[in-house]
Amino acid sequence: MLERLSIALEMARALAQVGVAEMACDGAGFSPLSLFLPETQLVSTERSRAFFSSFKDNSVTFFSDKLAVCHCFVGVGGALLVIGPYRTSELKRAEARGCLRLCGADSGLLAEYLAYHRALALKDTGLIRVIARTLLTGVYGDEQEVTEHAFDMLRDEFHGPDDPQCGAPLPAAHAIERTHGMESYYMEQIKLGRFETALSACDAIRERSRPHGAGVDYVSMIEGFAILRTLTRLAVRDSGVPASAVNALTERYKRMAHGARDDEELRPIAVQFISESCALVRQYRKAPYNRQIRQALDIIHRRAGEPLTVAEIAEEVGISANWLTTKFREATGKTPVAYLTAHRLESAAHLLAYTEMDIQSVSASVGVMDSNYFAKLFRKAYGVTPSDYRSNPGLLYAAEPARD
Repeated sequence: MLERLSIALEMARALAQVGVAEMACDGAGFSPLSLFLPETQLVSTERSRAFFSSFKDNSVTFFSDKLAVCHCFVGVGGALLVIGPYRTSELKRAEARGCLRLCGADSGLLAEYLAYHRALALKDTGLIRVIARTLLTGVYGDEQEVTEHAFDMLRDEFHGPDDPQCGAPLPAAHAIERTHGMESYYMEQIKLGRFETALSACDAIRERSRPHGAGVDYVSMIEGFAILRTLTRLAVRDSGVPASAVNALTERYKRMAHGARDDEELRPIAVQFISESCALVRQYRKAPYNRQIRQALDIIHRRAGEPLTVAEIAEEVGISANWLTTKFREATGKTPVAYLTAHRLESAAHLLAYTEMDIQSVSASVGVMDSNYFAKLFRKAYGVTPSDYRSNPGLLYAAEPARD
């Protein structure tokens, strides 16, 4: 047995071209996050011990931690072999930020984390599966039945191989209850105008809504955004925002979503929708505005993504531009131009931090068609260029757009 195991190990190392090592069955000394976030505890000691002690011979478990770092555990000959670490995909900047948030890590580590992750060997799960099963065949022959499980910490809670929920769908009632709880939490964050926590809840709902490893087809993508739009509309209405403003916002993003060709194009639309919804809630919670100021705010939020002048706002409200500027500043503390600019830049900051959109597209998306002018406005408001801001998301709340 020992000789066969030794030969199988050498073969696995040659095929995988990543680390393949034997470790204690209790997992002593193993922490997937220790190489990058030594202060982060993966799970409780008791839960970790239960996970590792439940491994059996002739079993394969695929494991991806909160930082999207993968390992494959193989139970063989009374020992536990671990293949890894490796990665299975290119991690986008927005996804990397989400991983750091989930770990409670400093967002200033983004560049270092991306470099760390990209340095890992890029491996296909199918190849690792073949290697693991080949290793087991080398030890046991091909007559033994292999048990296999997969677990991703970014998607679900911690389960060991003997846990009936591991590698199988959750019972329908349990899954519905958990999804409903997350939707309620999302709506509560929208009502409070909290963009970051609302976005995190949205991402969690999105991940739970599709099977592990499954892609997103066009129909399910649009249906998912329709659900998000409905939840958001109800939450914004419940926070006291007038129906006219809510309907204008949701209808605009409904049209934008139907123009998206894939999930990658829909992501920035969802981010901007949540950002604008939270901004609308925060603004209406500040003070009781009169009808004309509310109309002006509705127009700004509805048309922020297109060229818009004070004269156009005043004409739609039915008052003079000078009177609007004076009364608007008395009510909000900003001129209409300053309010519109701050609103656009806040949306732009969220797009820079949480999507892969290029700066020119971000600029156009928030209604500033000249990207050079946008860069000047952004630097004046936040003290850094859009590129520098994107590379350091810790700056997100370090500065506020300048008040007029």
